[in-house]
Amino acid sequence: RHCYAEEADLLAEGKVEELKTRLLEAGMLQRVYWVCCFSVNQHASICGGYGPEPQEPGLRHEMWAESRLNTVSKELYPLCSCGEPKYLNNSPVQCELNKFDDMMALLSADASFGHLVAMDRKFVLLTRVWCLAEIAEAEASQIPQKVLIYDDRCIDAVYHKLKHLDIRECEATRQEDKDEILASIPDIDVFCGSLQELVMGNGGLLSKFTDHEAKLRNAAKFVRRALEF
Repeated sequence: RHCYAEEADLLAEGKVEELKTRLLEAGMLQRVYWVCCFSVNQHASICGGYGPEPQEPGLRHEMWAESRLNTVSKELYPLCSCGEPKYLNNSPVQCELNKFDDMMALLSADASFGHLVAMDRKFVLLTRVWCLAEIAEAEASQIPQKVLIYDDRCIDAVYHKLKHLDIRECEATRQEDKDEILASIPDIDVFCGSLQELVMGNGGLLSKFTDHEAKLRNAAKFVRRALEF
């Protein structure tokens, strides 16, 4: 299966036991996943704030403002008052947010390890600089990758956006994270070309979903022919 709509809906409806039963029947309940947002100690990094507020009005400020809100209730996420010391880019040794490439290189030593990319409905994942960097690192480490999408319909609405991936146009919660990633890329144009091929090219991560354009062209030809009769 390449879609996760059923599983997501069960979680959203609170039907956890039903989901566990389905996973057990499929022999998948004991499969182990590394999920960064759970595995990285958020209390040592970002739990106490929403990230620096962009000073200029515009898209970046709108995205920052939106990121502070619960996607369902639209209420502000509560901030944590744990008081644990925070380590970010200015403390590179203690920081846990800057080591995804080392972690992926370590995990790649396990032949059974794979990289699962679960796309959101609007494919916002492909506009986040950390996510693209992670996909590229998995390819560089020769880690097998698989993509799941919500359902077959969601890709139609965003297909035109997927044809033009540029890491320079992507965003990060913290601008310094984006600056650091871009600075680590020797040739950004070459990187973007390789990234586009990796995601959208023949045999790319989304190739089995993105023959929609050819199908639409063929459908249009069929309609035109039908109208001619």
